Amino acid sequence: MSKDIRTIKDCIPYITHEDYNVRLLGEYMELQIRRKKLGNMIQKHRTGLLDFEFDCPIKILELQYDAMLEYEEILEARIDIENNR
Repeated sequence: MSKDIRTIKDCIPYITHEDYNVRLLGEYMELQIRRKKLGNMIQKHRTGLLDFEFDCPIKILELQYDAMLEYEEILEARIDIENNR
């Protein structure tokens, strides 16, 4: 399987794979895509380049971003452990 993943749709073969290690990698890649998109949106808001207003406070989105980053680090650790078994 190729690791040239750019969209959530590209993650589908990974997250639906029979092997749990491949599914874990797919989850990680999907999370990276979603976290980066959220980070870009937060940055656009901070610089005044966002063309809409959030329905929730920016602080909630920043907390979500931080949680996603922490979860991404956890998945990285799991992937390292699983690949070195």
